[in-house]
Amino acid sequence: MLYIIKEIFELDHGCEGLMPGEKVKVGVVLKDPDGGEHIRSVEDEYLYANDINEGDRVNENMEKIV
Repeated sequence: MLYIIKEIFELDHGCEGLMPGEKVKVGVVLKDPDGGEHIRSVEDEYLYANDINEGDRVNENMEKIV
């Protein structure tokens, strides 16, 4: 299934912050073809490394569709 990234936002890691070795994650709002919205937690580093941004199309594995 294809999704469009509607929004990318920072997650609240609480007062404890991240555990040692834990990578920073962001929330990603995905819009499906039927108009439904889904929120996923994704490593921020993955989005940067794969040049994934708001408005991009991705599959269920968060792989960018060009």
